[in-house]
Amino acid sequence: MREEEGNHCHHTSKQFSCITFTPEDIQIKEKHDRPLYYTGYIGTSKVSHIQVDPESALSIMPCRVMQHLRIPTHRLSATQKTIYGFKANGTRSMEEIKLKCQIWNLRSEVSCYVIDTNTLYNLLLGRPWIQRDSIVPFTLHQVMKHIDEDGKLRTLIAKRHPFKGVENYFTDSLLYQDSLETNGIHT
Repeated sequence: MREEEGNHCHHTSKQFSCITFTPEDIQIKEKHDRPLYYTGYIGTSKVSHIQVDPESALSIMPCRVMQHLRIPTHRLSATQKTIYGFKANGTRSMEEIKLKCQIWNLRSEVSCYVIDTNTLYNLLLGRPWIQRDSIVPFTLHQVMKHIDEDGKLRTLIAKRHPFKGVENYFTDSLLYQDSLETNGIHT
């Protein structure tokens, strides 16, 4: 994906025109630091707290989610990858797994590294997933856009309030406490 200077046009592939973001796409009035969170499916199981992060070099699933979804361990592939950014020194990935993931009408396969650590997200979708599926996330607007298999531009609006009561002990959840949403836009 490339962005033309000053044009705010994101090219996802040679066969499609550019993807743009307009003021109508804005979901929050004021400046904010919110990441993108969605609810979707892994296989046929509904999963909340799917974070789309264009800054993450990997897609990650916590071990607790794999266990909760009862994904058998024989589906895991061995890996020697160490993931930095957790517990200061790095966390060795348990294994790698390919999953079928769906967020609204966006269906894709994602390669995830399974780690044994406590995270706010249940699935983190990083740059490899974003780039492979030509998705353009925009955290400022709280949306991501993609071209579907029929060649139509689709806009996926992030969850406005992804956290509830007991989940508010993580730092990111504090970013969702203010009521900054625009009026009249529904997710």
